[in-house]
Amino acid sequence: MNKNVSIAITAALVMNGGIVNAQEATNIGKHNITLSKDVMTPETLWAMGRIGSAQASPDGNKIVYQVGYYSVKENRGHQVICVMDSDGQNVRQLTTSAKSEGSPVWLDNHTIAFLLDGQIWSMNSDGTNRKKLSSSDIEIEGFRFSPDGKKVLLIKSIPYYGTIKKNPSDLPKASGRLITDMNYRHWDHYVETIAHPFVAEVTANGISKNDVDIIEGEPYESPLAPFGGIEQFDWSKDSKQIAYTCRKKEGVKYAVSTDADIYLYNIDTKKTVNLCKPADYVEPEINMTKSLRNQKVNHQNGDFNVGYDVNPKFSPDGKYIAWQSMKNDGYESDRNRLCVYDFSTGKKTYVTEKFDSNVDDYVWAPNSKELYFIGVWHATVNVYQTNLKGEVKQLTDGDHNYVSIALLGNSGKKLLGLRQKYKKCKRNICHYTSKER
Repeated sequence: MNKNVSIAITAALVMNGGIVNAQEATNIGKHNITLSKDVMTPETLWAMGRIGSAQASPDGNKIVYQVGYYSVKENRGHQVICVMDSDGQNVRQLTTSAKSEGSPVWLDNHTIAFLLDGQIWSMNSDGTNRKKLSSSDIEIEGFRFSPDGKKVLLIKSIPYYGTIKKNPSDLPKASGRLITDMNYRHWDHYVETIAHPFVAEVTANGISKNDVDIIEGEPYESPLAPFGGIEQFDWSKDSKQIAYTCRKKEGVKYAVSTDADIYLYNIDTKKTVNLCKPADYVEPEINMTKSLRNQKVNHQNGDFNVGYDVNPKFSPDGKYIAWQSMKNDGYESDRNRLCVYDFSTGKKTYVTEKFDSNVDDYVWAPNSKELYFIGVWHATVNVYQTNLKGEVKQLTDGDHNYVSIALLGNSGKKLLGLRQKYKKCKRNICHYTSKER
């Protein structure tokens, strides 16, 4: 090779490597926005931080939340973790590295757990004493600790060759794909992995690597792709059971059907029960080439929850479990109702039938007799309350959109909501009075 050419190539490789490293080291943070005129531009929108998840400490005194900042020039984003007092004062950014850190939750009133590089870490509420808790061989995509703190539910993706077959081992550089069935792609990626829930022990030394796949051997995903996350799981209050969301179908059936159910997994016995359908339920035959509107699956004698059933949450007293439920199979835009399942009787009650729109998010009240939810009506999303009898009333009113709702700590006297306001983006803490209760 020509010596000059060789030197040029070497120099280019070194320079390119330097550019990549420089990009990785760039810490994308808050932008200073100055509008020269009263026009909202794409550049201005991208310069704004976007609030992700938010959670109040158990005592309700602090709120930890995730913010994403974006760089149009670098074509990437950066997630940071912040904390503030529950009255909106003393806002502090806890993470300052160039790597994204997110999914923050409280372990107690003084400790926060979060994700970094696919592992679970912890830190004090002031950002000090950072510790790595997990050393999983597979990247952790989401997590939820059990109420007693002795176990943790992990979301991890495993290889899947149901519709895209594994390439022969003697063709390691082959980029082609042998596709044999439907459901081979979700939006921007091929389906070559599926998410599974794992349970691991929590010890004084961190999180055990000997975790258990609670749907091991099943060719199904949980949570549901492409948008499902840790909200599709919940621990029972005694830490003995896990409720999870799963659509147990493959191929064309998966592609056509929206029939996802809520399952209850027992930690000790490792047995699973479907809360949506009886054990002897047999699905009617479906013609996949026609609309499901007039087919038997949507006209059965009985309530078999044949649509989307997602996002389970146990009541504080453990007597009930609620979830968001769509009535019909095959309708992704069906109305999202709020279903409450009574463990003592097995009865299902739909407690938002008097609200003629979707339930977008919800939370149990501390008394286990009422639930708060958010839903859209007349182009605004507000906070509503219902009870086990289905008596619905509106709690907030205004030209704004609530995007999430949760209890502010364990006292049950206040609600925490993320709210989008047309004139100004704000973080809001919503109050309800004893009269409203």
